[in-house]
Amino acid sequence: MIYKLKDQISICFLTHHFGISRSYFYKWMKSKKQTSKMTRKSKICKRIKTLFEASKKSYGSPRIYNDLKDEGIIISENTVAKYMREMGLDARLKKKFRVLTTDSKHTYPIASRLFKTEDEHCLPTEPGQVLAGDITYLKLSKHNHVYLAVVLDLYNREVVGWSMSRSLETRLTLDALHMAIKKTSPGAEVIFHSDRGVQYASTAYRRFLKAQNIRPSMSRRGNC
Repeated sequence: MIYKLKDQISICFLTHHFGISRSYFYKWMKSKKQTSKMTRKSKICKRIKTLFEASKKSYGSPRIYNDLKDEGIIISENTVAKYMREMGLDARLKKKFRVLTTDSKHTYPIASRLFKTEDEHCLPTEPGQVLAGDITYLKLSKHNHVYLAVVLDLYNREVVGWSMSRSLETRLTLDALHMAIKKTSPGAEVIFHSDRGVQYASTAYRRFLKAQNIRPSMSRRGNC
């Protein structure tokens, strides 16, 4: 009652009338403000968490602050950042699970770069002249995948060979090239271009290319 009437009647009179000390009333009023502040913080934190989850945990304090501002919630961006830290809401990009398909740190010979896109004389003029191979992977579920080796005919970018395996052994790339050779029936001037991955530089792969009279070509370091 004192709190409700304090703007109309002096606090000194009201505390005396209701038989309590002014110091107790001020202590009660301070506690009330703290409770109100905590309640407001709780509501804001709840809203911050909702916005954070709705953004798929990608929004940082600037975006959350702007959304709260649009909703008419008055709060500083620094306070939003503080509340997010307290709740452990970290919007920094998490390191994604990455499957490595190329290992170029090996001691096998590196073939010369015979196929050069910047040299028009190297571009194929008919099918079966320049083939290119690479390895990727197909995600089946979290941390579960299968490797895919593909061979393209660079004349028309047709997939002429492919192979899938749970393993990155050379057999994966050999099977893909074997399928491509059956389909293209390569002639004497065929070039096979790839990266410097160990599968394409291995002894077994180089022997297979030589047996089929195919000249190996490898890209420069760092080039796909």
